[in-house]
Amino acid sequence: MRQTGGGDAIGYVQATIAEQRADIAWVIGVPWQGRGYATEAVLALVEWLEGRGIMTITAHIHPDHHASASVARRAGLAPGDEMHEGEIVWRKLTGQRTVGLDARQAALVATAWPTFITTPTRR
Repeated sequence: MRQTGGGDAIGYVQATIAEQRADIAWVIGVPWQGRGYATEAVLALVEWLEGRGIMTITAHIHPDHHASASVARRAGLAPGDEMHEGEIVWRKLTGQRTVGLDARQAALVATAWPTFITTPTRR
């Protein structure tokens, strides 16, 4: 990511895509944190992924990283009960299977529906 007008690089967002699943992550440089850049970028990434048929979006967030939890929540992800390498797996289900569910309910469905939802293997 760069500031508007081609300014300095301030961070990045990424998506690791496998079939209809995507694991997302973001990093914002310290001088630019707290200005909404992560939220704006993650919202755009999630919208882009949904527009391409991605059914499950996950993010791994440390329990003490409240800023990232806030970004994930704003993007429609909800924390589940699953932990991976000390981080909480946040999840958003997209598509018809979650119509009418809020983010927390969708995360519960994802936890109880392991044949539909799997976490991408990290390398």
